[in-house]
Amino acid sequence: GWARVQMEALAVLDQAMRREIREGYEQDVAELIPTLVSLDLSSGETTVTVELVRPFLVANSFLDAEATAEAQASARGNVGAVLRNFEANEIIVREGERVDALDIEVMDQLDLRKSQVDWTDYVGGGILAVLATTLLFLYLARFEPNTVWQGHQLILLVVLASAFLLIAGIMVPSGSVLRYLSPMPALAMLAAATLGPHTGVGIALFAGLISGAIAGYSLDIVAYTGLGALTAAMTLGHIERIRSLFRAGAYTALVHVAVVLAFHFPLNSGRLNETLVSALAGLANGGLSASLALGGLFLIGPTFDIITTMRLIELSRPYHPLLQRLLREAPGTYHHSLMVANLAEQAAERIGANALLTRVGAYYHDVGKLTQPFFFIENQVDGLNPLSRLSPHASAAVIVDHVTAGLEIARHYHLPSR
Repeated sequence: GWARVQMEALAVLDQAMRREIREGYEQDVAELIPTLVSLDLSSGETTVTVELVRPFLVANSFLDAEATAEAQASARGNVGAVLRNFEANEIIVREGERVDALDIEVMDQLDLRKSQVDWTDYVGGGILAVLATTLLFLYLARFEPNTVWQGHQLILLVVLASAFLLIAGIMVPSGSVLRYLSPMPALAMLAAATLGPHTGVGIALFAGLISGAIAGYSLDIVAYTGLGALTAAMTLGHIERIRSLFRAGAYTALVHVAVVLAFHFPLNSGRLNETLVSALAGLANGGLSASLALGGLFLIGPTFDIITTMRLIELSRPYHPLLQRLLREAPGTYHHSLMVANLAEQAAERIGANALLTRVGAYYHDVGKLTQPFFFIENQVDGLNPLSRLSPHASAAVIVDHVTAGLEIARHYHLPSR
């Protein structure tokens, strides 16, 4: 009974207190008390014994900060200096080896962990960039002068080139499959569609050269990016339908695969998977570039006030709000504009002008008549001419004003300034 529990509690407490109990660690020792109780006691007696002992457990080991500091100082004094000597040009750690704390200490002592700028790389890259930009400028000045001398077109070219080269600067140096997904063909497509085919060809060669330099002067990337973008620019043609973009993307994908195979041939077993992944990335790049170019065209036209074939086709749709308004409010002028568009388009084709631009422009050339449609003969009915009640000067003013009114209406509906 109670006598056994009392005697066992004293014995257990004696055993527990003989152990080292540091300040703050009393609970750790308390958890070991059940293991010190004799197995002769019943479970109930054991529980009572444990509960009796726990409140009496106190720390019996205390930190002496001064003595500890003296012991540490003494230990340091008994350890001699350990020196490592390195000869000039000696290898500290080889590439691929695991670096330990001692290696890091050595590199810190020798200032080898500081980033070191090799100015020769920047000078070489800068010379190449200046040379490529100069040649691109001269090429465009010779074959596509509007791109160079018209401010908004030059700004568009700079914005497109900068944006896509920034993307290439992120993707190409990775050394992984990302370099084969760099959407440079989209840059060539956008340049060709908005600034002319010569601009597309020039920017394609420029993009290939710069991408190769970014990749560490890799001929593989020069050929992959340059030929892919060049194919995209040359096969695009007039974008009268969305499929024109994706047709150019398909040709680009085939060229990408051909370049990958050319640089990875023969296909040994060790690089077969790498080649397959790179080829698949090249295929995907064609579709990715076409999709980016499609989205870019819808943004570039209104933003930079540049005429694109797709924008002209959109403006030529009969359901355009301004054409719908012209049909309802001035039907005679609407049909007159259609006839003028047919005649003007044929004339433009004969002299080599932009026939589609001419046709679409003719659709909208008389929208100023919407302000006073019945003052114009094609909209009059029953021979009633309101001009007959006006003086010649007032009649002339009404006729002339439809031009300035048309410009205001065109701006309101965000028609291209061209």
